[in-house]
Amino acid sequence: MARLGRRFAQQLLDIALSWLVADAFFPRYVDGVRQPQPWASIAVYVLECVVLLWLGGQTAGMRIMGLRVVRVDGRPAGPLAAIGRTALTLLLVPVLFFDRDLRGLHDRAVGVAVVRTRT
Repeated sequence: MARLGRRFAQQLLDIALSWLVADAFFPRYVDGVRQPQPWASIAVYVLECVVLLWLGGQTAGMRIMGLRVVRVDGRPAGPLAAIGRTALTLLLVPVLFFDRDLRGLHDRAVGVAVVRTRT
């Protein structure tokens, strides 16, 4: 199972990358100053998480940090788990609570776990 520090770093990377992509494609200027659009960052984050978790089992941040999402039985997460996990991640509350195996409530709810792919 992945440790909390690595998971936290992965989450920050995914948020930052989503913001950068959203800012590149949907820039907004207020009084000549470039500012992020929150809806665009959230949309990019959701799209990234659902598509990349579904197709490869890891987001960009997970790939960088050496993490992967798998079902508890070791099989790939699949589309429903990717959608459910992403939706619950947006609520933040399940993400903040873990069991003794370090699985967040959002992971337990959809039957997945975040594991390390490398040391």
